[in-house]
This record gives sequence, structure tokens and C-alpha cells, in this order.
Amino acid sequence: MAKKKKDEVKIKLGILDRINVTKLLPDESDILTQIVVVDIGKKIRFTQAENKAVGITVTSPGNLGWKKNKIVEIIFTKPEIELLKTQITDLDKKKKVTQQMLPTILKIRDCNV
Repeated sequence: MAKKKKDEVKIKLGILDRINVTKLLPDESDILTQIVVVDIGKKIRFTQAENKAVGITVTSPGNLGWKKNKIVEIIFTKPEIELLKTQITDLDKKKKVTQQMLPTILKIRDCNV
């Protein structure tokens, strides 16, 4: 992975964390925000090789399962973290934080860029 720069932060994310990050991303916004969304998506995506290695499967419509967890260290830029923190703040204000998402949310909320 690339060397960490000054305005970046490394966060260790498991499979569920990476799925949860996708839930934080806005479907609609301005162009610049969507560019950041695309960049985040590229970083957290699962490759075909990774899917095979950890045994990711569709267990039922809309639900995934996996045989083993894989922790990866992802480097996020300051704009990416700011976007995720804004989305977390919005979820919190709307009282839409779930138990499933809480560990991921805390990892992102508590990181410093």
C-alpha cells in the first residue's frame, strides 16, 4: 500500500466494516462529492480473488455471508474522511445508527486527519 501522507489516515477495516462504509456513502450529491464517493468505493471494493479467498456468498436476497474475515488497512484522504464523518453526523442526528454499523462508525468518527 502507498506511503501515508500528512492529510491521510490509515484505518483497519474488516469485511463488515467495508460493507458498512458503502452504506455511509450518499447516492446523490454534487459532482465533487460524487468524485470522492467513487474514490472511496475503489478503496473498499472486494476483488474477485478476495471474494473467493474469504468465501463471500449471497445467503439470501440482500444478505452476504463469508467464511473468514480479512482485515485490510485502507488509507483515506482528508476529504474522504470528512465526507464519511459528515454522513455519520447526519445518521446520528436522524437517529439512524444501527448496532451493526456502530463499530465501523466509531472507527471512522474517532480517527484524526
